[in-house]
Amino acid sequence: MNWLSKRCIAISSVLFALPILVYPVRGSIGQNITTYTYGFPFPWFSVHFTARGGRLFLWQALSSPFQSFHIDFITAILNFIILYVAVRAIFIVFGQKKQAYHEKKSKKEENKLE
Repeated sequence: MNWLSKRCIAISSVLFALPILVYPVRGSIGQNITTYTYGFPFPWFSVHFTARGGRLFLWQALSSPFQSFHIDFITAILNFIILYVAVRAIFIVFGQKKQAYHEKKSKKEENKLE
């Protein structure tokens, strides 16, 4: 695994975990239980609270205890793979453009020296 892949994994991990803490989610209220669903691009983490509160997980978790939670591991793994592929593609595209720019620039400098 090269350095670029490690960087992509780190960025994908941040993008995977960050929406849980800050991204507004879908919430539903039924039978005095509030359910919030988190995850990007597909929801994979659900938390059930007995009290109404904020929409952000960190705010809700600090303000009232949760009753139960559910983690869909297959969807979580799929989300991480999608995020990794997207980040890796961005690095490859911009890396190739940067490399082509530097090659073009070095050829111009070589032509000037001749």
